[in-house]
Formats: sequence, structure tokens, C-alpha cells
Amino acid sequence: MTIWIFAFFVFAHGVAHMVYTSLAMGWIPAADVNSTWSGASWLLTGALGLPATRSLGASVFTLVTLAFAVAAVSITLRQPWASTWLAGTAIASILALFLFWDGSLQDLVSKGAIGLAINKAILIALYVFRFPAA
Repeated sequence: MTIWIFAFFVFAHGVAHMVYTSLAMGWIPAADVNSTWSGASWLLTGALGLPATRSLGASVFTLVTLAFAVAAVSITLRQPWASTWLAGTAIASILALFLFWDGSLQDLVSKGAIGLAINKAILIALYVFRFPAA
């Protein structure tokens, strides 16, 4: 039962990444979710421009969502590679949040601080507590 709860948590965490995609694609107006969200990246916007940064971010966060879904399914099926896949996905999520952060320290919670904490908890579960065991 614990495996199923963990897998659901991993899946839900992945789906949460779609908020960035939804904002970047204009499916959700930024004012409805977070008035401080700009869609800019501290690293990429200067080189790519805002529209390209948003498109790239939407693509990256969609791929991270799919990777978390694969991780959740592989955990429930007790695949031997599930922990490795999940660790890689959590690290990819951390990198994506870092790359597509706007550089502002204002309202960090809605800019991914909770997601970073969840990714850290996942990595601790995998490497400190060796959960889930294959």
C-alpha cells in the first residue's frame, strides 16, 4: 500500500509541473494563479527572448511531467530501474526550476520552492532511506 501512495505522490508532483506549461501557453492567465509570474528566465530570456523562453519552458516542464508519470508507473510495477529513473527526473526538475526561475526572490513559494523541497524529499527517500526497494 505504501508503494501506491508514494507512486501517487510522485505522479501528482509531476502533474504540478504542468502549471508552468499552462501559464506559458496562456491556458491559465497569470493573474489567476500568481501575479508575480513573468515567464522570464534569469539565464535564457536575454539570449532567446521571452516567447522562445516560454515555449522552451513549456516543452521542458511537459517532458518532466511525463517523466514523473513514467516514474510513478515504474514504481507501482516495481521495475528495477524505477529509483534511478525517479532520481534523474527529480534532478531534471530541479534543473528546470533553476533555469526557468526569473531571478527574483519575491514570492519564491509560487516560483517553485515547494517543488524544490519535494524533489529534495524524493532524493532523500531514494538515497537515504532506500525507498522504494525494487
